[in-house]
Amino acid sequence: MAMFKFLIALVKIVKVSTRELLPANPDILDGVEDLIQLSYLNEHSVLSNLHYRYSRDQIYSKAGPVLIAINPFKALPLHGINYIADYRQKFADTPHVYATADTAYDKMMRGQLLCITWLSI
Repeated sequence: MAMFKFLIALVKIVKVSTRELLPANPDILDGVEDLIQLSYLNEHSVLSNLHYRYSRDQIYSKAGPVLIAINPFKALPLHGINYIADYRQKFADTPHVYATADTAYDKMMRGQLLCITWLSI
């Protein structure tokens, strides 16, 4: 079994077996809006991509039709009456709660069923 050595922060060298290594996505895929676009879809790739987007205040991502929202713990100009018009004109394809609601509404108007469930004790 092959071993690799990594220098971490010029402090120590860590030995890692090849079984513990994960393939990396190319840099061009850093911050993709839809996680399905990642070449390697593993836990580290997903978390790295979400962290990349979060660090740039891009709190919404997608995994196919599923919206992923991360709490920014600060106010961002991503909601409100003024933003709705801008969103429809400029950002209609980007992941956002408005896009998810718009898609649900469109599908509902086509006679499909939208079922919302919750657990009440």
